[in-house]
Amino acid sequence: MHHFRFRNGEMCCEGVPLRRIARDVGTPVYVYSHATLAHHYRVFDEAFGGIPHIICFSMKSNSNGSVVRTFTGQPDGAIDEQWTTAFTPETPLQINQPLPSGTLDISGTLGWTRGLESLDLIVTTPSPLHYDSDCTDTPQRIDDGELHAQGTFDGVPGYVRVRWTECGRDPEIGFVSLAG
Repeated sequence: MHHFRFRNGEMCCEGVPLRRIARDVGTPVYVYSHATLAHHYRVFDEAFGGIPHIICFSMKSNSNGSVVRTFTGQPDGAIDEQWTTAFTPETPLQINQPLPSGTLDISGTLGWTRGLESLDLIVTTPSPLHYDSDCTDTPQRIDDGELHAQGTFDGVPGYVRVRWTECGRDPEIGFVSLAG
């Protein structure tokens, strides 16, 4: 069910003419329907029935506070990501050519909230990730480097370490405690 409908020849959102919204707040303007968002959340949730699941909303996709608050109080979560990435190619980039090998530095934060639970992580690459363009027989083209996601997990401060050591091989993933 969508709450955007034509009424008397005018497009309306939840019964309010979009022309009136544009006149009152100016343009450009993004108009969201709380009823539509909440309805689709429920449809998605009900589709899983009795299967244990978590529904998360990525605030990176839309950080509008009113949209995010639509999901407040829902049983699942919201994610807020702020990333900075820098790719340093080993050879100059060329138009219409594959990405050359190079290093990738990542830093940022990730916040996850679900009801009263929350998790805040600081994400870094203490050892830059190396992208190997010659590793063509697999989608896993990171062959070296390490990523850390630092936070407090079940009351224990530490970080999840993701370490790549070889082209085409899944990374090693482990937890490193920073507790004294």
